[in-house]
Amino acid sequence: LGTLGGESGARSPADPSPAPRWRTQLGLLIGAVLWLLLVLSLLTHKASDPGFSTSGLGGPVLNRAGALGAWVSDLAYFAFGYSVWWVVLVALRSWLSRLAHALRGHDPGTQRAIWWVWAGLALLLLASCSLEWTRLYRLDAGLPGGQAGGALGQMAGRASMVGLGFAGSGV
Repeated sequence: LGTLGGESGARSPADPSPAPRWRTQLGLLIGAVLWLLLVLSLLTHKASDPGFSTSGLGGPVLNRAGALGAWVSDLAYFAFGYSVWWVVLVALRSWLSRLAHALRGHDPGTQRAIWWVWAGLALLLLASCSLEWTRLYRLDAGLPGGQAGGALGQMAGRASMVGLGFAGSGV
């Protein structure tokens, strides 16, 4: 517990103590399971399943992650189109970074400001969804709402087409 080691092992109540090892391991395990469920739900998305944008066809849920997986995948594809896979990749990178910190014994609180990661992901999603909406028309049929790039792509893509024209929106 660190309290029997004398003055060097004792912590004052104002001293922030690192999370116990079991908490870190539990967080990594939960993160891995959630990431795998997200990937499974996105990979096995079926338009016939009930979800965010549809009530389904009344048959059994075909998504391998169940009804919640069908709902999550439908919402993700509706909001971001196929660009949602950027979120999956960034989540994997984040999980691997936390695993490396846990294995090395470093405090993950010492890493660079997390808001840079969120800002970068938001810009990446905005650009990717916009390009998907303006250029990848053939993907419309496979997505909820019938919009490549999802709702974000429709808003950003339309704004870029109006403001920059067709060629400018691609650049």
